[in-house]
Amino acid sequence: MTGDCSVIHAHLGRTGVRVSRLCLGVMNVGPSVGTDLSGTVMDRALDAGITFFDTFLDTANAHGRPTRATGYTDAGAAEYAVGDWLSRSHGRRDQIVLATGLHGPASPGPGRPAGDGKLSGPEIRRRCEESLRRLRTDHIDLLQISSPARDTPWEEIWQATDMLAAQGKIVYVGSSGLAGWEIAAGNEAAMRRRSLGLVSNLCDYSVLERAAETEVLPVCQSYGVGVIGRSPLLDALLDGVSAYAPAGVPEQRQVELRQVERRLERHRPRFEAFVALCESFGERPASVALAWLLAQPELTAATIRPHGVDELTAALRALEIVLGERELDTLDRIAPGPAVAVADR
Repeated sequence: MTGDCSVIHAHLGRTGVRVSRLCLGVMNVGPSVGTDLSGTVMDRALDAGITFFDTFLDTANAHGRPTRATGYTDAGAAEYAVGDWLSRSHGRRDQIVLATGLHGPASPGPGRPAGDGKLSGPEIRRRCEESLRRLRTDHIDLLQISSPARDTPWEEIWQATDMLAAQGKIVYVGSSGLAGWEIAAGNEAAMRRRSLGLVSNLCDYSVLERAAETEVLPVCQSYGVGVIGRSPLLDALLDGVSAYAPAGVPEQRQVELRQVERRLERHRPRFEAFVALCESFGERPASVALAWLLAQPELTAATIRPHGVDELTAALRALEIVLGERELDTLDRIAPGPAVAVADR
């Protein structure tokens, strides 16, 4: 089951840019561990060939004060972490494809009542400018738009992002957590404007959660949209969650782990069968889960969200695991996807 451990690259959807198939999600690095360890994790990732960095899923669009524990703000911490790291070497920015995102409720202001989740054109431009300041860079390679876009006309979104692209502040636009019909609607609206449209979609996808195969993946394939997989369940495996949030971790982290544990309960029989199979392979469940994700032909990249060097090393181990047809069939029987389940009826 062991093969080449080098990080491979793939085109980001229908674009000409290539990204590493492992994407370093920095949202767990900056907020949790502080400047020195954050920089170490990012250094190790880049040295290992990971060139795709993402601060999305961090509360990237809010304000906050630096905390004593980490030196970063609770809000926007991942972007600050990357900005600090980039500022230490001018050459690093050219080595990575940098992604961030727009999500969460709009900040109060003129025409923006508190709690209004709409991403208006001015709001998109304002948030992008704030991200650029935190990241200490002049451009974002992939700006990802999340579910609040549902309340904003796509024409308005494309008008704002086309302006940002013309100013050289962003290169591509992606989405996060959108349904298949929303991805299709967004790209149809972009085509009417002769805009490039969505080039990627970040979605929950793992060996235990395969709902994306029903609609999202086929739509992405049809429109040439790259699929970036993320998974709370995969993160749970990376964290070693089994039945409870382990002691000795920060209270907020324990809350997050308990939330993931409740989600895992829905998949408990499959989860336990999966863990037993991984033990028979002599591999950690997290590494096998990530190897399975990378084996899916529709996937452009898989997001990993390590809290430190050890978890990064465990994720890199997945690159050495080669799942053959026999192993993939066994995993399909343990956790069948929608297509497999229908075929078995």
